[in-house]
Amino acid sequence: MRRSAFALVAAFLCGFSGLTRVGAAGKAPTTDWQPSMEASDWMIRYSPGMPRHPLPAVGGWRFEFPGYEGPLPCRDFVPPCPSANYITTKAAGPLHGSSIELSVEIKGRPEFNYALEEDNTCSAPASARLLIQRRGDDLTEAFDRWWSNPGAIALTEGQYSLTVPLNPGQWQSVDGKNGEEASDAFYAALEEVENIGLTFGGGCYYGHGVNVSGGEASFALKRMMIRR
Repeated sequence: MRRSAFALVAAFLCGFSGLTRVGAAGKAPTTDWQPSMEASDWMIRYSPGMPRHPLPAVGGWRFEFPGYEGPLPCRDFVPPCPSANYITTKAAGPLHGSSIELSVEIKGRPEFNYALEEDNTCSAPASARLLIQRRGDDLTEAFDRWWSNPGAIALTEGQYSLTVPLNPGQWQSVDGKNGEEASDAFYAALEEVENIGLTFGGGCYYGHGVNVSGGEASFALKRMMIRR
């Protein structure tokens, strides 16, 4: 996903006020929803050299970023270099609510590599972002995946919390459009959501993967909640 002129905001709690999307019956849901935190219910996707699922951890799950000590870029190698790209879980029906909250912990201080492709020449740091993926997405449609923007967590050691309103202005599409420019498409993705989760990237791309060199690092999801 191309990062255009939008700025990274990383490693802090975003304090925007969210808008509640009213459901078909004309009333907003009132019960918070927590996705499953079982590691087996989460899938690591589009991530060469990574296992199918994260590992169980206290309160949630964790994974190790894959190590890589070779030259960059490396995505066109055969086989491609390893990277952590997407990790998602199934969403339970329409994504109605005011915001998504999460808490994570990053351990380790290696070099986080994101310039895995020759055309990734931007300089935004490696980060994790929230993802909403519409049902039936085949990775070609402009409005079937939405990333939190500016909400992001830079991949540096520490414990972090992030709150992203389910407000179109806080999300960005595949082709770099802010949700305010395509609010109908954004709300359609919420109504027909299939997966929610996190992606890892940097530079020009939000989900094209990260690996590490010069050490080890892990990422743990401690909590995720959809606030109604």
